[in-house]
Amino acid sequence: MRRSVNTRMTKPFSANDLVIAVSIAARRRTLDEEAADQLERAFLQTVSRLGRAIEYHDGETAAHVERVGQVANSIALELGLSPESAERIRLAAPLHDVGKIAVPSGILRKPGPLTPVERREVERHAEAGRRLLAGSGNELLELAATVAWTHHENWDGTGYPRGLAAEAIPLAGRIVAVADVFDALTSVRPYRPAISEEDAFEHLEAESDRKFDPAAIAAFDRVRARGRRRAVAAV
Repeated sequence: MRRSVNTRMTKPFSANDLVIAVSIAARRRTLDEEAADQLERAFLQTVSRLGRAIEYHDGETAAHVERVGQVANSIALELGLSPESAERIRLAAPLHDVGKIAVPSGILRKPGPLTPVERREVERHAEAGRRLLAGSGNELLELAATVAWTHHENWDGTGYPRGLAAEAIPLAGRIVAVADVFDALTSVRPYRPAISEEDAFEHLEAESDRKFDPAAIAAFDRVRARGRRRAVAAV
């Protein structure tokens, strides 16, 4: 008599087998998560070190890009962005000037005023930064590409490279523009000494609604006010 295909015996699957299978699956998942975490840490370290490499190229201090990221993060939170979105801006901000790698260091480090030709050469860095960072499909690098491309656009449309105005400028670019100029003004540069934080913020306020997003300036003012109150309370 022919045996039905449905009568084929299978090995019994005990409760102990199930525990072992679940344990193996959990271990694999843990290893996968650990590998993913290591890759993410390596990626973020690479992003940070790339930002520092640009500083060595143009003669800025090694802490500049990290300070810009921290200030940008504070402004983003004050504007009501989620902690996750603000953190992405903090991580992307250090690459805002990555396009300067395409600009001769002699121009970037020049102690005197730039000629019109040299100025145009420097302005190329916004577009160069976008080309370097865009197209990877990685969320952080795409945001960094946007920041690199747009942090020199002005609220009134007089900036570069595309002459965007007001809310046509991506918010991350508007935020990093404030953080970048504030830190630049309060840092020593080859062509000028540093100025005080108060004088730097007065400059930003004077350029509000022309160069900078007024909402970003107001948010930064509130961040600074809270910092002063905490400093007084700690005395």
